[in-house]
Amino acid sequence: MKPLFLGTLMASLLALPAAVNAQQEPPAVAQELSGWYIGAKTGVSRTSLDDADSNEAWTVGAEVGHNWALRYGWMVGANLFYDYNASADHTPDFIEDALDGDDLRVGTHAYGISGKLGYVAGPAMYYGKLGAGRLEGRSDVDDDGEGLHGGLGVEFLLSPTWSVTGEWLYTEADIGPTDRSLENHNFTVGLNAHF
Repeated sequence: MKPLFLGTLMASLLALPAAVNAQQEPPAVAQELSGWYIGAKTGVSRTSLDDADSNEAWTVGAEVGHNWALRYGWMVGANLFYDYNASADHTPDFIEDALDGDDLRVGTHAYGISGKLGYVAGPAMYYGKLGAGRLEGRSDVDDDGEGLHGGLGVEFLLSPTWSVTGEWLYTEADIGPTDRSLENHNFTVGLNAHF
């Protein structure tokens, strides 16, 4: 009985490193999400500008990036992005009530680079992004500036080639000679192609 117990114990101990190493391997979803991807997204952008009202408008964007699978389900990545945020009326109410002139319309172009840290659980990767972006005002605001870009998202794998995303992304910049604060909050859904 004792030799059987010792033999079983020895076999278990010898198998332990292989079992631990197998658990450290990236999950299948992480392996499928690894590599290059290109994506498109659309949704709603809420733009804010100092001394003006915040308002929502339509947004559309694109990104290209690369993901790397790490052990234990963690992932890192980097991407380049571009967002077109349509113009909307940002005229403050007190000005709109006092004047019958033209509305203050504001839209933006946003682009930049960000890093990604994600964790795979089940069929999805949950992630955060942080990087730098540039905002260029459109319509009645023609100033631009650089600032922080970041956000949170989730990506669901549909097939080895396709995935869908849901994101909240934030981009801010101080623009113009008086450093007015321009901010975008984008809420989007997207489709990524992996290759």
